[in-house]
Amino acid sequence: MESKGYKRDIIFTVITIIFMLAMGGVIILLEHFLTSSDEVRMTGGNMTPSNVEKTVMNIWYYDDNMTEYLKECAQEYGKDNMVRVKCTKVNREKFLDNINEANMSGSDKPDLYIMDSTYMEKACLAGMAMENTDNSIYNDKKFSKTAISAIKYKNKMYAYPVNFDTAVLAYNADVVSEVPTTFDDIIDYSNNMSDSINGKLDNVLMWDVKELMFSYGFIGAYMKYGGENGDDATVKDFVNEGVNSAMAYYKNLNQIFYIDPDNTDYETVLQKFSEGKIAFTIVDTEGVRRLSDMGDKVNFLTMKYPDMNEKLKTKAMAVTNVMAVNTFSDNRDEAAKLAEYITYTKAYDMYNSTGYLSGRKDIKYEDVNMDVLLAQYDASENLPKLMEAGDFGAKLENALNIIWKGGDVESNMKELVQ
Repeated sequence: MESKGYKRDIIFTVITIIFMLAMGGVIILLEHFLTSSDEVRMTGGNMTPSNVEKTVMNIWYYDDNMTEYLKECAQEYGKDNMVRVKCTKVNREKFLDNINEANMSGSDKPDLYIMDSTYMEKACLAGMAMENTDNSIYNDKKFSKTAISAIKYKNKMYAYPVNFDTAVLAYNADVVSEVPTTFDDIIDYSNNMSDSINGKLDNVLMWDVKELMFSYGFIGAYMKYGGENGDDATVKDFVNEGVNSAMAYYKNLNQIFYIDPDNTDYETVLQKFSEGKIAFTIVDTEGVRRLSDMGDKVNFLTMKYPDMNEKLKTKAMAVTNVMAVNTFSDNRDEAAKLAEYITYTKAYDMYNSTGYLSGRKDIKYEDVNMDVLLAQYDASENLPKLMEAGDFGAKLENALNIIWKGGDVESNMKELVQ
C-alpha cells in the first residue's frame, strides 16, 4: 500500500513538473507574441492596440484651397493621437442644410466643419455649433480681434478661427517713391507724375471694381449692419451723411481713373500690375502671394487700405473662415482638440499650404507684406452673421457697381433693406 502510494506521488510530481514546464513555454511564446505582434504592443506596462479600430473624425469643408492643409493635419494629428481624420470636400450650396440632414440621419455626419463666418447665426440657432470655452487660447491677445469677433455669437464663442482674406493697396515701388496715405495722394500723384513714368504706365490706379472685397473699403466706415460682432439685427444704417459723402467720392474716382468694371477682371489687373503697367492696385491675400511668388518680376510693396482723404475714412472688408464642432458629433471632446490643432497648433503652416493667413498674431513671416495683411485684417470687419441678411454681400456688391457707374446712392442703398 505504501509503495503504491509513493509511486503515485512520484508520478504526480513528474506530471506536475512537465505541466509547469509546458505552461512556461506557452507563457514565453505568448509574451513574445504580445510584444512583437502587429495586432498589439506593450507600452509602459499597458497593452495598447495598434491596429484596432481608431476613432474616426470627419471634417466637412467646401474651399478647395484647404485640401492640402487639411490632408497634412489629418496625417500628423492622426499619427500622434490614434485617430483617423477623414476630410470630405462638399458643395457650398446648402452646406448647413446638408449637415443638418446628416445629423438627423446619423449617416457620415461631420464632427467638424469649416464655413464662412456669415453662416454663424444659422449654425448656432440650428444647435449645430458647440460652444468654444477655451478663452486661454482664443482671445484677442493671441488672435486678431477680427478673428475673435468672427467666432462670436451673442457674446459667446461657437467656433475656432481658421484663416482670413482681406484687401490692401499694392504699389509698384519702381515708379512710386513716396508712399500715399490717402486716395487723394494717389490723385495728386496722377496729376504730377513725370513724363518718363507716365510713359511706362497704362493706368495709375486700377482694381477689379465689381468685386465687393476690393470696393467695400469705401463704404465700410459709414454703413452699419449687425453691430460689433455682426449679430445684432437692431443695428441697421445704410443711408446717412457719411455714406452719401463716401459714395460721392467713390463715384468721382471713376471720373478720374476711368475703370470699366464690365471689361476689367482680377486676372487682367494682376497681370498688368506684374508687368509694371499699373502704379497702384487693390489686392487680396491670394493676390499678394501670387505677386510675391513672381520674385524679381515685379518690385512691389503693400500698405493698409488708405483713407479717401483726411475727412473721409475707409474700413476694409474681411472674410474669416471658421471651424465649428458639430454638437451632434459622437466625439465632441476629441473634435475640440482637433479644432485647436488645426486652427492654432499647426497654424504656422497655413499660409504655405492654403495661400490664406491665420489670424494668430505671433506667427513670423519673412515677407513684410504679410505683416501688412495682418495689420489690415485687424482693422477690417466681417460681413454680418444675421440670417436675415441673406445674400447681403451680393446685394451690396451690386449696389456699389451701380453707384460706380453713376447710379443714385440713396435709392440703391435703401434697396439693401428691402
